[in-house]
Amino acid sequence: MTAGAGMASGMAAQLDQQTIRDMQQALRDRGHEVGPIDGMWGQQTQSALREFQQAQGMQASGEPDQQTMSALGVMTSPAGGQTGMGGTPGATGGATGGTTGGTPSTTN
Repeated sequence: MTAGAGMASGMAAQLDQQTIRDMQQALRDRGHEVGPIDGMWGQQTQSALREFQQAQGMQASGEPDQQTMSALGVMTSPAGGQTGMGGTPGATGGATGGTTGGTPSTTN
């Protein structure tokens, strides 16, 4: 046996537990079995990530690279950080407040 549960290597070792948890949830939401959503990098998480990458036509490395994390909609944060799917830490939004009565010229 090689690396056991919770033993991260490569890019996974740089992710904090919340980011791994967000990634696990995103993989599960897309039908990939990750095992428990516990923020621990293990063989089931890596296998699910590899399956997701293959299904998306990416290189199936099993590593949480930027392209993969973006496709999952998970913001990456270095170990010890607090950014996950929620966006920027400490952001409160509405910095300018009020309304101007106009709308931007770009619409969807």
